[in-house]
Amino acid sequence: MKGVVKKTEGGFILGIILISVVCIAEIFLNNIYIIIISITAEGVLMYSLYLYRKQKRTEKEQKMQVLEEQNENLYWFKRILAHNIRMPLSIMLGYEDYLIKHGEFQKKDREFMETIYKNMLYVKEVLSQTLDQEEEGQFQKYDLTECVYEVMGYIKKAAQKSGITITIHAVGGMVIPMNKIQILHLLYNLFENSIKYMGRPGKIQITITSMKHQVLFLYQDNGKGMEAEIVKHIFEKGYRGDREKEGSGLGMYLVYYVVKGHGGNIEVESMVNKGIKVSIYFPIAF
Repeated sequence: MKGVVKKTEGGFILGIILISVVCIAEIFLNNIYIIIISITAEGVLMYSLYLYRKQKRTEKEQKMQVLEEQNENLYWFKRILAHNIRMPLSIMLGYEDYLIKHGEFQKKDREFMETIYKNMLYVKEVLSQTLDQEEEGQFQKYDLTECVYEVMGYIKKAAQKSGITITIHAVGGMVIPMNKIQILHLLYNLFENSIKYMGRPGKIQITITSMKHQVLFLYQDNGKGMEAEIVKHIFEKGYRGDREKEGSGLGMYLVYYVVKGHGGNIEVESMVNKGIKVSIYFPIAF
């Protein structure tokens, strides 16, 4: 394939050289040989152009075929994944719901059971959104503050176990147009990162305020923070600043993806031993 492209480019160059020579020669000479050379040069150039266009069409068709195959594979992967996960998850939810309603547990054990149940419901909702439907365009008006409290219910026990306290300064009515499951995923990732990477007991503080045509979501923790070089790459897909911790390097990439998909902007500030500050600006709903 590359050889054809090189030959095509060579044909263009040869054609241009021949035509240039012919144009100069025609100024001084006017005979049959010049006419023949002129026709030959034009023929070479036109044939090279034909090969070039044909090559481009072939490459485009091959790319389209590969893309169609990838989409087909992704479609069946999602179907198989949904089938294999949904059934055992539904069974676990059923048993969990029965135990919560009818089991005899101490108060602390019941709280653990309810936390597990909430997280399983969250997983089920994520599956429904990501495997059964296209997420684009599913925007409705929801209160961002209520979403924060909902996610807190999922991670509260994990935060307590790590010695992390969470404080929220917000009022109701902070409504933005959103894909709710994406926003819940965004919030979950932020909390999860703090719990995983703070490296010590500490605090998470969330402030939600309204600005001119925007809602500011401010997320801060006082953990071990990050170096400036890590902050530069924090939104890159697959980037992991702390190689000692398990992870895919997708958490903050997904946060960035969701914010941009909602028409917002995000800024991250951090210093070593000073924690992290994440400022997210969402367009407000009218």
